[in-house]
Amino acid sequence: MKRIPVAARTLLIAAALLGSGLPALAADSWQEAGAGAVAILPTPKPAKTILGGSLYCVRQSWAFLFRLAPDAGLAAGIIEKVKLNASDMPFELDAQISADGAKVAVPRTILLALKEGSALKVEIGTAKGAPKTSFNLRYSKQVIEAIEPRCSQIDMSAYQAVSLSPDDAAVAQAKDLLAHEIKLFRNFTFIDPVVSAAVLDLPDDKRLMFASLCGSKSYYGNSGCSLAGYAADGAEGIWKLVYETDGVLLYVDPGRSVDGWPNLATLPVVGGTEPTHWTWSGDAYQALDQVISGDTATPEQGDTTAQ
Repeated sequence: MKRIPVAARTLLIAAALLGSGLPALAADSWQEAGAGAVAILPTPKPAKTILGGSLYCVRQSWAFLFRLAPDAGLAAGIIEKVKLNASDMPFELDAQISADGAKVAVPRTILLALKEGSALKVEIGTAKGAPKTSFNLRYSKQVIEAIEPRCSQIDMSAYQAVSLSPDDAAVAQAKDLLAHEIKLFRNFTFIDPVVSAAVLDLPDDKRLMFASLCGSKSYYGNSGCSLAGYAADGAEGIWKLVYETDGVLLYVDPGRSVDGWPNLATLPVVGGTEPTHWTWSGDAYQALDQVISGDTATPEQGDTTAQ
């Protein structure tokens, strides 16, 4: 049986909920759908022209689907202006009107307002008597934070993913290289970080090793991890720190390299809609936009005596 991609499944789930009579499914608070990055909104008040709704995420892009009554007065196939307001933050956006619903793509910044507010006010269209209603935001924070990790990533099929593992043979070497950072982490959190690593063998005896420390969002931010990259040139080359950021999703660009070192692409673990591109600058990796602008600061060199 043909496998349906995650992004397509999420759209199907959201569309199915839209057409199935959301008021029958919704309670008086936000709920997770059975699968995918989909939240079911509670029954709106009033539920006359806007009958229900869902919030979903596909490829790190968020949108509402609002179910419309047949007499909502909005023509299918047109774009209408929509006003959303949550936590006293107004958003004026576009709504794509279909036969029984309205799709509203929303910026990621609205999520904080939805989490912190008490009500979401919705008005679709600019004509007199335009459909409008209000959804309460009870448990919106918990539901949004539950579905966020399920949102599919943007299409990175043109790149090769680099998968770090705590079981990789390079972990022992990574622990030596990161010994000082591990000590700092332990002193702050009173726990040991999870160390993962991966080694890329390149032509001409070049090697890249990427290593991460994970275990605390309070220490490392939203990803809960750090990521360091080391390069060794020659069979007996000493590892040199060439890359350092918070935890990200890491990819190699197989079609581009500088002096035998492949370009890299990274995405935030959550919320990455555009990859950051990295290129070899001669002795380290630099973000491509920094290279173009002339800002060529390199990672601070640490203990790189492990071989």
